[in-house]
Amino acid sequence: MEAVETGSSDEHAQPSDPRSVLLLAPVRSDERDRECHRHLASDRTPLKICNLNFRHSMGRKVTELTDWGGELSMPVSMIYARDRSDHGSDPRDQVPEGVPLTVEAVTAPSDLTSIGVSLTDVVDEASAAGAHSRICVDSLTTLLQYVELSAAIKFINVTNTLVEDADSHIHYHLDPRAHDETVVATLEQVVDEVVTVRDDGAV
Repeated sequence: MEAVETGSSDEHAQPSDPRSVLLLAPVRSDERDRECHRHLASDRTPLKICNLNFRHSMGRKVTELTDWGGELSMPVSMIYARDRSDHGSDPRDQVPEGVPLTVEAVTAPSDLTSIGVSLTDVVDEASAAGAHSRICVDSLTTLLQYVELSAAIKFINVTNTLVEDADSHIHYHLDPRAHDETVVATLEQVVDEVVTVRDDGAV
């Protein structure tokens, strides 16, 4: 595991090509969003973006993705794993017409088996089409409200193996302020690189 702390500069030293990255950042941070977008970007084509969403509403995620990708010329898959116990709407019905966003809804954020199957399907489909997958998991902080740390670690290890075997990349969001140091340190050990966004917004 390699630790990286960057400043507000757009220049980031990347001597390696980490397959899995833990992005430590406050939930509400412009620099967090910039780092997320940086890890989703790639010179390799075709590119397939996948968002594993535990945290935001569909409306928020659609706005976020279109703000970043303009008219979203690239295909995007979303695995919608947000707790919907108090909502009856199907998230797939909230995708605007013409937006190239495919949504797979999972019944509960704690259903890591179904989430893993959906993620495998996305990555395998992209690989079969010759596409390079970039995956964002938003966020582990939310996931840990529903599962034990040990279950999350097992899920991350299995997912990292999937990503490496498919020659793809993944980053996981975590708000370090919401967890004790032991939890953060444990999660740091199961990824290739850790990127820290400081409280002042610098990375």
